[in-house]
Order: sequence, then structure tokens, then C-alpha cells
Amino acid sequence: MLSFILSPIRKSDWKLSAVTELTLKRSSVEYGRPASIFSSAESTSIWLGDNLGESLTFARDVKITGWTSVGDKDKLGGRAYVAYDCVVRTKEDTTIHAHKRYNAFVQLDAALRGSLPRHQRQYVPALPPKAPFARYRPAFLDHRRRQLEYWLSAVLLHPEVGASKPVRQWIMN
Repeated sequence: MLSFILSPIRKSDWKLSAVTELTLKRSSVEYGRPASIFSSAESTSIWLGDNLGESLTFARDVKITGWTSVGDKDKLGGRAYVAYDCVVRTKEDTTIHAHKRYNAFVQLDAALRGSLPRHQRQYVPALPPKAPFARYRPAFLDHRRRQLEYWLSAVLLHPEVGASKPVRQWIMN
């Protein structure tokens, strides 16, 4: 029968492997930082990934601060639409404002469901439904704004879904 003697491990006894030490020392793009969403792969200013390497998602906070009605909704055949002001704060404390129509959220949802592996699709919640007759009412728009904020937060702040290519493209377009 084997017996083990357990002794407490002191912090001074902790050792990092050579690979871990090398990984911790690397700080430039050439050593495998994820690509920037703002410019080419050579960029060293903003990179996707946190400082600890736990997540490749770039967002720290997501808000939809308001909505704007664009165009003339009263005119017959007018091309009016509603744009939502999406504010994304990155892990590098950069703030991105993206004005998106509801249809842009639908397109992102379709792109995610088409590109994510089956086991990750469950992390993308359902979008709020369309309501063509109520779309310009302030109460409806504020309710939809809150629903879209929840949806966008769930997508962008998820460690795997938020790091996907469709998300990065959606934010930058």
C-alpha cells in the first residue's frame, strides 16, 4: 500500500516552465498576438485578446445608448429607418460607436449561426421579433433597444462567440 505525505506548497516553490516564461515575455505581434480589428496584422496599438490570454473577445462593455429615426416616415414610399447607436468599449479602453439598423443585427445573427460550430450556436440568443406597425413608436423603440442591447452583449462578451470573424466584421462595417 502506498502512502503519501502531504506538505503545504509555498509560493516560493512555484516554478514556471520554460515555455510559460517564454510566452509571458512575448509582447509583440510577431509572437502571436491576435490581429487588430482596426488595421493590418502589423499593428501593435490594439490587439484582440486580453492581457492574460484568457479570452480572444475584444469587448469589455456593450451598450446601445439610443436610437435615431432617419428619413421621412410620413411620406408615402419614404425610405425611413431606425438606426441604433451601439457603443462598444474594448479591453484597451477604446470606444467604438456603430450605428446599426435592425437588419444589420439580423445579418449578424445569420452570419453567426452559419459560421459557428453547432455547440457554440446555443450561446447566441434569439433576436427580438420584427414589428412593422409599431416600429416608429418611442415606447416600442426603447423596448427594442433594451432587447438588442441584451442580445449584443451576450454575443460580444462571450469568450468564443465575441472573438469570431463575423463579429469583428460587423463592428467595423
